[in-house]
Amino acid sequence: MEAQAFSWINFGTMLAALVGAAASVGVLVLAVSQFNEARKEARARATFDFINSTSSDRDFLENRDLFVSLCDKSAEVSLPDFAKDGDCKEHNAILYMLNHYELAARGMLSGALDENFFKAQLKGTFLRQWAAIRPFAVELRTKFENPLIGQAADMIYERWK
Repeated sequence: MEAQAFSWINFGTMLAALVGAAASVGVLVLAVSQFNEARKEARARATFDFINSTSSDRDFLENRDLFVSLCDKSAEVSLPDFAKDGDCKEHNAILYMLNHYELAARGMLSGALDENFFKAQLKGTFLRQWAAIRPFAVELRTKFENPLIGQAADMIYERWK
């Protein structure tokens, strides 16, 4: 009889260990799921903050306005020509916008910013403005022998057009 009691004890111990392991796996799956959800929410929040911050940034607004006015005069003004003169407000405004879109694109490509959210909010604006900036970026790449200038924004542009 003791042999039977002993095997019930072993069975109970093994069953308790299996239940404990299953509970641990369940907790792990729940933790991973919550982590992924928190990461997704943080990425969406970072994207919203990035987009929203431009609406109150005086430097951004001034440079964007000058850039847009240059684009409106595109029949009279050649944006790549400003890449040659790095000491004028027009050059700085175009460069500011190039850097803004390059930062956003790098954030999207790395997963730090939510590309779908950004695309839904700014696709048309980005495509129009990057098409205007692109020749300027190409001129800077040549001038500084740096193929990385505007590379990420070019990748996003090609993906979205």
